[in-house]
Amino acid sequence: MKSPTTSRVLRASPEIQQGWVCQRFQWRRANARTYSQALPTTSSKPYYVTSPIFYVNAAPHIGHLYTLILTDILKRWQVLRGRKAILCTGTDEHGMKIQQAAAKAGQDPQSFCDKMHKPFDTLVRRAGIEGDHFIRTTEPDHRIAVQHFWFMLKERGFIYQNLHEGWYSISDETFYPPTAVHLVLDPSTGRKYMASVETGSEVEWTSEKNYHFRLSAFRDRLLEYYEQNPNFVVPATRMKDVIQHVSAGLSDLSISRPAERLSWGIRVPNDDSQTIYVWLDALINYLTKSNYPFQIPGNEAAGGWPADCHVVGKDIVRFHCIYWPAFLMAVGLPLPRQVLTHAHWTLGRSKMSKTAGNVVNPFFALDRFGTDTMRYYLAFDGGLKDDAAYENSYIIERYKKGLQGGLGNFLSRITRGKGWSVPRAVEFGKIDEDSFEAQMRRIRLKALPGEILNMMEQLNPGAALQHIMSFMFKMNSYLQEAAPWEPKDQEKVDGIIYLCSEALRICGILLQPYMPSKMQQLLDQLGVDPEKRMLRDAEFGSDRTFGKPLIPIGRGHTVDESGMVHYIRFLKAPKVHAVGVIKALITITTDLGDDFFPYDQTLRAGLVSNSSKSTELLQSRSILWKGGMRVLWVELTTEHVSPGLRLRVEVGSEVKKKCSDSIALEQMPLVIGCTCSILNSLQDPGVCGRSERSLLLQSENCLKIDEDIGESIARHVWDAGIAMAAFLADLRYGNQEPKSKFICNSLSANSSGLKILELGSGCGIAGIAFAQLWPQCQVFLTDLTEAMDVLESNIGQAAPAAGTHLSCALLDWGEAFPEALRSIMFDVVLVSDCTYNSDSIPALVKKLSMIAATSANVLLLVSLKVRHSSEAVFFELLIAAGFRELGHTSVSLPTRGMSTTDQALYDKIEIYGYQWME
Repeated sequence: MKSPTTSRVLRASPEIQQGWVCQRFQWRRANARTYSQALPTTSSKPYYVTSPIFYVNAAPHIGHLYTLILTDILKRWQVLRGRKAILCTGTDEHGMKIQQAAAKAGQDPQSFCDKMHKPFDTLVRRAGIEGDHFIRTTEPDHRIAVQHFWFMLKERGFIYQNLHEGWYSISDETFYPPTAVHLVLDPSTGRKYMASVETGSEVEWTSEKNYHFRLSAFRDRLLEYYEQNPNFVVPATRMKDVIQHVSAGLSDLSISRPAERLSWGIRVPNDDSQTIYVWLDALINYLTKSNYPFQIPGNEAAGGWPADCHVVGKDIVRFHCIYWPAFLMAVGLPLPRQVLTHAHWTLGRSKMSKTAGNVVNPFFALDRFGTDTMRYYLAFDGGLKDDAAYENSYIIERYKKGLQGGLGNFLSRITRGKGWSVPRAVEFGKIDEDSFEAQMRRIRLKALPGEILNMMEQLNPGAALQHIMSFMFKMNSYLQEAAPWEPKDQEKVDGIIYLCSEALRICGILLQPYMPSKMQQLLDQLGVDPEKRMLRDAEFGSDRTFGKPLIPIGRGHTVDESGMVHYIRFLKAPKVHAVGVIKALITITTDLGDDFFPYDQTLRAGLVSNSSKSTELLQSRSILWKGGMRVLWVELTTEHVSPGLRLRVEVGSEVKKKCSDSIALEQMPLVIGCTCSILNSLQDPGVCGRSERSLLLQSENCLKIDEDIGESIARHVWDAGIAMAAFLADLRYGNQEPKSKFICNSLSANSSGLKILELGSGCGIAGIAFAQLWPQCQVFLTDLTEAMDVLESNIGQAAPAAGTHLSCALLDWGEAFPEALRSIMFDVVLVSDCTYNSDSIPALVKKLSMIAATSANVLLLVSLKVRHSSEAVFFELLIAAGFRELGHTSVSLPTRGMSTTDQALYDKIEIYGYQWME
């Protein structure tokens, strides 16, 4: 359809006089002047970066979080360079989709938007986004800006009214030409419909009279601008796509809709029968928050227009890289300098979208994995050119390899080593000049800030992050090869530590835009002055004052605060390697396996006879675990050991005649030991896949728990299980007053004849502890198939109290109770550390509700180690299901040293009592 011709299309714009009043607007601002006259110069303006404004027809998803994080990284990078920067984000609250969603919710559109914008605002804060402006398109200032922009287009002759016919998508809020739609057959229903080739959204034929923008008049001007600014769209492949699209010709754009069909939006000035097209409305938000249409004299630098960078998804490139530049050209305003376009996240090989419903809740992800971990993962793996697959397992892998095993381990090894002093090495200020490897690392480290600067100027924050982390991995390898813990000349040791410390300092500075909280902790732990953390400070040798950790560190934690229980674990079972020589490989980690024990610790390794009648310590020797280690070989001999004995190796933190760690609520052990049978000895051939922990509940009541050997954490003992066992032991032996008073009416030291159910038993530590403490009870342990063999093994070696029966059964929370459990009325239900997976929480609460409905006055005991705030969802759902809290108590963990992971933020286990209210 051709547009009416006009001789005014490219005429000069009329000047808007100071104090100009439009008949439609009826507003005036004293001492104001034309926006284009007051635009700040490049030298005075702040860096202005924007995310798209997000549609509020549904909740945020992980794609929104990715866009926000990219935008925030760009802003923080400019601040790191010493430049003032402004970040603008917000919500798009007009259009047909909002109108329909509000009607479906039974609300008026404004009330609907007032509610639905809040999750996006919350996401900005929750993700650590340094947002300066959060705009809502329903705000009065934005309406003024849009109507003024419309007036300028109209006055310059770029708007005309005509009949428009075409294929319109409500979902995409746009018209498509006949060449951009096709017939689709829904295989599930057999229904045929027309849909967009680009997005797959359904379209409908629409014929209506509305206003048009003369987009066709800007083909040549746009192509000329693209030629003069080849980096306008990033990456280059999308710049090429945009040029091809514009070169093929542009049709005029429908920029209004009949108000009788679309009532929710900004009305066309002087024509209440038409509503302004939602995309024209939305794009102008970038101007609104730069004080358009007016600038107040003396406040020019506050606005920031033109935008230095728009960050957008690839699905809205056409709007930002064709329509928006044409609109700005039409009113005589500068164009944004660059548009960074990114690819999508996929789930199950399909693009995440609200319409398809295959989205990931960003709040659950942030709560489950931590804010900086998610920022790191999304920036590292997110695609600019190509889509990226979102998987929880990828996040865990990236965390373990990059943050915990790479950066965190490197920091721990440098700052906690006992054979050197970081402050002394920094003061020494020299590397090992005799080492070619050290010289090469210094050259690479000196070049690193400049390389990252180039990548960031090319708008490729993902590549910059990967480059920094690649260097960190190489520095970790250098440290391992240089081995400063081995006896060396002190100057060589200081040279090694200085180079590694400088690498940590410089990389910590460069990584601040990606992980602001973690890097604050890292730089605090290195003792870097907060005033020396700018890009200009990321120069080799520029800071000779760091090295002594700052106090407090991070979020209020001092270096010697918040600690963890650590577990000795066999990575390789004891094995006879030569005549009379036994070797085993151990590590010392947290229950999740995400942090290694960071201090020097003298351990005791012993050789123990393992007969059915008695256990005897045959031999023991001291071994040293040094801070910074990840594994340690244990070596023992069988000299003077009688042949025929069944042997086991025990490793603990102290000398014992019996391998049992005493556990109590008031003082949990710092390091929990374990034992393992010897493999391939003459007397005991075969494969040993498990080790054993012996935990002393009270006096001679010893709890023996098998767990898997190796790095897997699926069938290991967890802190919350040990805390629950300690809590039950103290309750049984009368050591809990008044802490356990809230449950004494349901469970006391003298209780008997109880029926106990443990959900998600894992190794079964809590349920077995109960069975060994209370007589005349029935205790049922439940879990999925993969836990059954270890559960049965632990039940087999348990020593239940008199008359107590102990058994296990398969139970999936999402399925019906097994036949053996359906008719039982339970007195107590135990739940230990079952809330860390937010996806399974609803099924867990539903199962607890079913139990409560058939078991009157059942007591629910919940033990959890607070790892992420998403676990609060469990308690919210529990209360909503009709449970009431009886009370709770805290179990303190050892306070010796700070973890380099998010786990350092929590140093308590909470034990709660709940009952169901009928």
